[in-house]
Amino acid sequence: MSYKKWLIRKFAYIYYKIINRNLLKIYGNIRNIVFILKSRSRRKKDLIPISQYLFTYNTNLELKPSPNEIKDLFKNIGIKYKKGAHSIYVHRIDDINKINKQILYDYPENIGLKIIFSQSLSKDGTVFYTSNKVGPSSNIISVKAVGSVLEKMTVSNILSLYDISPRVYDVIWIKSKKYIYQAMVVEHIDGDYIIGEEGRSLIKKIIDVVKKEDMKILGLGLKSIDFRVPRFNYNIIKDKNGNMCYVDIQNFEFKFKMKNILRLYPKIKNKIYFDNDIPKNDKHNTQIISNIHNNKKRFDKQIQIILDFFKNNKYSINNKTVLDVGCNNWILLFNFLNQGIRW
Repeated sequence: MSYKKWLIRKFAYIYYKIINRNLLKIYGNIRNIVFILKSRSRRKKDLIPISQYLFTYNTNLELKPSPNEIKDLFKNIGIKYKKGAHSIYVHRIDDINKINKQILYDYPENIGLKIIFSQSLSKDGTVFYTSNKVGPSSNIISVKAVGSVLEKMTVSNILSLYDISPRVYDVIWIKSKKYIYQAMVVEHIDGDYIIGEEGRSLIKKIIDVVKKEDMKILGLGLKSIDFRVPRFNYNIIKDKNGNMCYVDIQNFEFKFKMKNILRLYPKIKNKIYFDNDIPKNDKHNTQIISNIHNNKKRFDKQIQIILDFFKNNKYSINNKTVLDVGCNNWILLFNFLNQGIRW
């Protein structure tokens, strides 16, 4: 090999392995910084962070302080899992029961637990979804841009309405004697990873939904390995019915976060059926009494009566903690979130 060819190959190696990789990181960080700055300006007109009470499930397992130690613990006691950079996922019934038997009594059977490694609390009371302490590719900028577990829960549930991502039923604490972790109770998707061109159709659908829902793909955007053929970073799963699902929702965020949480109501309402003892679609198991809140004028009048009552009695609901008993289709809750309540 001539010296000239060797020099060209050496330069190409250095460029693609070092310079190009660092340039991509810088590009991703710049996009995240711009998103964070824009989000801050929008939040001035946005709602206050929602502080949500989270149920705590005690476990007899001796949870450990680091991801690798948790992985070794699960391996030693026979819990099968899937490990990501920022979480560990458990879905078998026997394995969930080893963590806490009460969980499967409180939630649907076909669930998984995504245990989050992050220990940094956000303003809404849930931990940040990612962590620069456990994820080699994460930094403070990306952690802030990705946001909290509660935000990812909302993102996933919006995307689930388009059959793109699994639903998130709840966020809980799992507590041992020494350590405590938050976990997302998610809809388990059983299937195989998609490798090859087949996944492009789901990516195209994701792009359309992101535009429609006023969302943003963080970091490198569609240039990220998470959206590229052939493996999509093992984020696309195809279930037994042939439906494809994108399981890693850390890439998505709303431009107007709380605005889109409030927009969740009408989308869910369209998926729910009235005047039946059993919902027609077993994916949405909320049953609503008809003709109570589906008349907008009547509902607006009801809201105004309640607000006038508070005003006449000089009572402010701002920053007050409210118990939502779960009746009807949540429109009262969503409206009063706009009045500054905490729940």
